[in-house]
Amino acid sequence: MKNENPFDKGTLAYLFYKIDIFLNSQKMKISKEIGFNIIGLFEIVALPFKIIFILAKLILEILWAITIGLIISSIAS
Repeated sequence: MKNENPFDKGTLAYLFYKIDIFLNSQKMKISKEIGFNIIGLFEIVALPFKIIFILAKLILEILWAITIGLIISSIAS
C-alpha cells in the first residue's frame, strides 16, 4: 500500500508529511548506515592529523609563554 498524504496539497502539514515519509524510507535508512561508515573511516584517517595539530598548538603556546616571560623580565630589569 502506498502512503498517501492525508493533508491538503500546499499546506505546511502536507510538506512535513512528505519530509517524514522520505526520512523514514528504506533508502534513507541505508544511506544513513553508509554515511556513518564513511564518517567512522574518516575519523580513523584524521586521527594522526589531529595529534599533529595538537602538538603544534602545544609548541606554539609554550613559545608564546616563553616570549611573554622574556618581555616581562626585560622590562623588570
